[in-house]
Amino acid sequence: VAPTASVLIFSLFQVTKEEMSLAARLLRRSSSQELFFFGNKSSWRCLSSGSTLYSAANRRFGPRKDKPTKQSAQLALKDKPTGLFCNDKLTSPAGFEKMAQFCRKYSFQLVDAITYDWTCDVVGALDDLSNTLCLTADATECMRQLHPDAAYRESAEKCFMKVAALLERFNGTDALHTRLKAYLQSKTFNILGDADKKRNGKVLMHDFISSGSDLPREQRARVLQIKDDIMKASIALEDLLQVPAIYRIQQQTHKDLNRMFGPALPTDPADPDSVLLRPDQHSPQIAKLIETGVKLVDVREPMALEQLEKLLRLRLEHARMVGFDSFAQMTLRDSMAGSPSVVESFLNDLSARLFPIAQAQVPFLLKTTGLAELTIDTCPFVLRQVSQTLSPNQHLAPNYFSVPACLSGLAMLFKSLFNVELKIVPARPGEVWHPLVERVEVLSSTGSLIGVLYLDLYERPGKHVHAAHFAVQCACRIGSEPQLPIVVITNQFTAPGAQPTLLSYNEALVLFHEMGHGMHSMMSRTRYQNLSGTRCPLDLAELPSTLMERFLADYRVVSKFARHHQTGEPIPANLHASVVQAAWASALFDRQLNIVLSVLDQRLHGAEILPPLAELVAIQKQHTVFSTEPLSTSPLLRSQHLIGYSARYYSYLWTQALSSVIWKELFEADPLSPVAGKRYLDKILSAGNTQHPRTAVESLLGRSLTTTELAAALAHDSARHSFVPLSNA
Repeated sequence: VAPTASVLIFSLFQVTKEEMSLAARLLRRSSSQELFFFGNKSSWRCLSSGSTLYSAANRRFGPRKDKPTKQSAQLALKDKPTGLFCNDKLTSPAGFEKMAQFCRKYSFQLVDAITYDWTCDVVGALDDLSNTLCLTADATECMRQLHPDAAYRESAEKCFMKVAALLERFNGTDALHTRLKAYLQSKTFNILGDADKKRNGKVLMHDFISSGSDLPREQRARVLQIKDDIMKASIALEDLLQVPAIYRIQQQTHKDLNRMFGPALPTDPADPDSVLLRPDQHSPQIAKLIETGVKLVDVREPMALEQLEKLLRLRLEHARMVGFDSFAQMTLRDSMAGSPSVVESFLNDLSARLFPIAQAQVPFLLKTTGLAELTIDTCPFVLRQVSQTLSPNQHLAPNYFSVPACLSGLAMLFKSLFNVELKIVPARPGEVWHPLVERVEVLSSTGSLIGVLYLDLYERPGKHVHAAHFAVQCACRIGSEPQLPIVVITNQFTAPGAQPTLLSYNEALVLFHEMGHGMHSMMSRTRYQNLSGTRCPLDLAELPSTLMERFLADYRVVSKFARHHQTGEPIPANLHASVVQAAWASALFDRQLNIVLSVLDQRLHGAEILPPLAELVAIQKQHTVFSTEPLSTSPLLRSQHLIGYSARYYSYLWTQALSSVIWKELFEADPLSPVAGKRYLDKILSAGNTQHPRTAVESLLGRSLTTTELAAALAHDSARHSFVPLSNA
């Protein structure tokens, strides 16, 4: 259809007011000047863009208060009460059901427009559909985990499940897939479509293929059922692992149990000869037992492994049904790594480089602690003891890393690098879910609102989420209007009392890490929400967070904000150096454990089902200096990565290596350089997923990177900061 042509719609019935409203929307989407209806019970009707009828329909169907894409317009501070995130629907638990109802109604209107309007911009309309679903799903996902009121959590979870099911239904809709496929093959798209539209079209098509949209009806229905089962199994396993651990221990394995714990230890009803220990009640004693070689078993282990194996079977079946050999192959097809073989090559190379460095540390660690061997379970206690020995004054560091000081440091850093301001402002009544949640506005250099951060940093009863980032609303453009980002950062820091909350260096590191994610979502400037911020492959999404950790290790940055919470004195350089050295030296063993979990992640999501525990022991023996038998529960239960980071857990190590290269080339000379900050902002943060991750990094650095260079960079960092330096590392 020519850009100036009229749009013709043939209706078999009398044209209704609803159809007129839809017609107005279609006219707005197209560049046509007129839109005609023809029906067997009506005469020709003309709706021109300048007519009164068009204006009335536009007011009815166009931007309005309850439309999700206008939520950003409600962010201005006012005194009148509102709902969560300034969403007037969310003033009570029932508000989530209202959100779900509106989401469903508006989504089906968009589906109809995509299906029947042949002048429709299919990529733009599908992105609008995705945005509508995500505005509801992301808010409910956040609140089902963070809201202190059980009624809100329950209502949010029900809403989340409904929207997730609706999303999978649309992904499996043959009509939408057919329209997108035809649109991507059209001359108009291939000749006139810009790079962003083509990138989004490719990403959307991947989603449809993953949902089996090109399969016969029965097979497509099975794929959708599998994806629904995967979601339910993931939530069930996640909920199980959030329950506090309980360790089972045989009474006869330790002679001093009664002396250590008292005579009234609770026994396991299923095993009267054993006792149950809760980490929250017996943490020091449990640590002592592990150090002395007593084996503990988490009572959740049998249920968790059963649920995990069910999840793995479902994922493999899903991948095979849509044409892939493995779930890992399906998941990694658009990542920076690109394939399981590239991930395996990177992990094996990194492991070979780290192994001799770690091996050289073991005699020193055992001599310092007096232990006979180093295990996965004793390692955290050993590293803590050695760090305290080498840095006896590190207990003083928290005095300089109060939460207010760290937030001021982040504000200073973002001002210098990106020329934006972070401003804490009072929340409106009803806007936040707990009194300690703070609203932070991100402002441009001209004072205009870029977006809103909500900081939920402190522990409270019933809050199980630790460090996390939620993109509640993505930055994108809806027509000519910007949709402002809304981001939540959460943690489990001790709540402030008479003095501000003081953070250890490692806790401050976690805060900087999560704020890296937050600013990735906040500073995105993409047209499409499907390409916005962290909606990109994980081996790019983890880059901003790991890079932020390096700023905290640089004294030129830290000296500007880390001040004693009472005296105001800056942190001494030698104290900062000692805590950084202790943290980075310990990170060597964390990286070895992450190699184990990453290799395990790849194998369990490979072309066949493997027993998780047996694989864990074999991989641990090959890639670490730890003894091969865990003394306590499986590390599988201490890491939930197999749920949310399936086949992508390697991304942490990958982006740590990548951040090492980027730091050296862009920020090492001047960590506060506005020039380097702007380049990084333009090429990575603002760009989101508008280009392939490999292309984005090559654009930033001006050259390509190999996995060998990545592995070498991270190994060099580990050798430089190890307890026992290696001259040949």
